[in-house]
Amino acid sequence: RDLTPERATEALADEIFGALARLTDICVMWGGDVAKFAGDALLCVWKVEPLNEESPLSRHFERKYQPVADIDSAMRLARRAAFEMLKGIKVYCEDLELHGGIGAGNLLN
Repeated sequence: RDLTPERATEALADEIFGALARLTDICVMWGGDVAKFAGDALLCVWKVEPLNEESPLSRHFERKYQPVADIDSAMRLARRAAFEMLKGIKVYCEDLELHGGIGAGNLLN
């Protein structure tokens, strides 16, 4: 199809925004949260927080999300989300490529 330069830019932006929406859904589905968007990139995090019955966080999350209790569980969820993102991006648009990395440690001290 013939695209004017203006329409080509709009079509590319639509593809990127659609892909980021799909990747965000996958991140959240696997217990993560999108901490930051940066152009065509996103930073997903899995917060590790051991819970107790007294914790206000436990009351907040018991309805919808279950926080991750240890770093190993967080890494398993992040790996699974990354795998699903790799598969999902090709289903969304086979011309798009996805690159990523997984790290562990304190995000904020």
